[in-house]
Amino acid sequence: MAYVHCLKNRFALPGSDPILEALYLVRDWFQTILVEQLLMNGKAELTLKYLLGAAWSSKARQSRAIAMDKACLPDGKCPLDLVGFDNTNGQPLPQFWLEAKCSFRNNVANIQEAVNQTNGYLALLDEAPWFDKAIDFSKSSVYIVQFLTTCPDRRDDRLPQLILEKFPNGPDRLAKEIAEEYEGAIPSLQFSPEIVRLSETPAADAIVIKLR
Repeated sequence: MAYVHCLKNRFALPGSDPILEALYLVRDWFQTILVEQLLMNGKAELTLKYLLGAAWSSKARQSRAIAMDKACLPDGKCPLDLVGFDNTNGQPLPQFWLEAKCSFRNNVANIQEAVNQTNGYLALLDEAPWFDKAIDFSKSSVYIVQFLTTCPDRRDDRLPQLILEKFPNGPDRLAKEIAEEYEGAIPSLQFSPEIVRLSETPAADAIVIKLR
């Protein structure tokens, strides 16, 4: 059963936050297409963040567009993972940007490093002189989205043992534990992370941390 879990206080009601709303749609897509092999193979970050962006832009296809892995300052700095633009008022303005991470739940990457990177980009975008800003990010929301996927079982006889041994071998961690680590790494965080279950088999979650 799909679920949304909040550790403390929601930063938005279900469906009212654009990233949560987009993840609900991705979750629905995953119920109708075969995603097992994607989620069990690693290296899924690019695909998952594209699906997140596509779900967000599908709500207003005439005015919304996304950019992935593009430097957002004229000097080539701040290569943001995903930016959502909307030109409803005649000018494409960023509605949000995010740093995406994807890890097997038994091999989560450095959380503090992800936080430091995102805060570094946030500072650069906010502190750049007005004449250096080709895009105004001052009113955009900022997120970290940590995707968690699941390794194939070592007893899975659909794959050769040589291949299975390439995957990390360790105990799976709960999404709640990892969300709490993110929360502890950002003392100024106003709202607790949310966890969206994207898939049950194999288990896949998205932890959404809203920095602004």
